[in-house]
Amino acid sequence: RMRCLRRVNRAGLAGAVIEGWLASSADFVAVIDGDLQHDESILPQMYAALEQGRGNLAIGTRVPDPKQPGGLSPARQKLSDLGKWFFGLVAGVGVSDPMSGFFMTRRDIVARLAPKLSADGFKILVDVVLSARGELKVVEIPYVFRPRTAGESKLSPLVGLDFLGLVAHHASGGLLPTRFVLFALIGG
Repeated sequence: RMRCLRRVNRAGLAGAVIEGWLASSADFVAVIDGDLQHDESILPQMYAALEQGRGNLAIGTRVPDPKQPGGLSPARQKLSDLGKWFFGLVAGVGVSDPMSGFFMTRRDIVARLAPKLSADGFKILVDVVLSARGELKVVEIPYVFRPRTAGESKLSPLVGLDFLGLVAHHASGGLLPTRFVLFALIGG
C-alpha cells in the first residue's frame, strides 16, 4: 500500500516529511534518511515500543560501533554534541540524540502538531519535540550508525544556524521567528 507523492514547486525535507505524514492513513509513521546510515532492522522494535505504550515517540539513537570506524566524523560529532546540549537547555525532555533523523510516532500526534511545525530545515525531530511542549513520552532504541554509502551530508554551517534558529524560536514561545533569529545570527 504505497503511493508516490509528487511535490511540484515545493522543496524542503521537513515539508516533505510533514506532507507524507498527512497523506498517510497508517496509525504509525516513521522518518528514516535515505543515505543508508540508519539501521532499518530496528523499525519493528520502535513499533513494538509504541504499540505496547512504553512511549509515544520512538527515536533511533545512534551509538558508535567500536569494531568499525565510520558514522559521524569528529567534526560532525562535535556539532551534534553542541546541538544536543543546546536542545537539552530548551526542551526539558531527555533525548540523548535530538539530531537523529530516524524516529517513529503515532500519526494522530503529528497531524495535531503539523500546523505548528516548520516546513523548512532538516531537523524535524527537534521541531516535533519542541512543538509538543513536554507531551511526548520518549523511548530510545539504540543502533549502530553505519558509514554513508549513498549521497552526501547536507550538514553545513547554515544547517547549524537553522537548528539554532529553530530552537531559539521555540525557546521564545514563538515570539522570535526562525528567519529573524537566522538573520541576527548571520549578522552577528
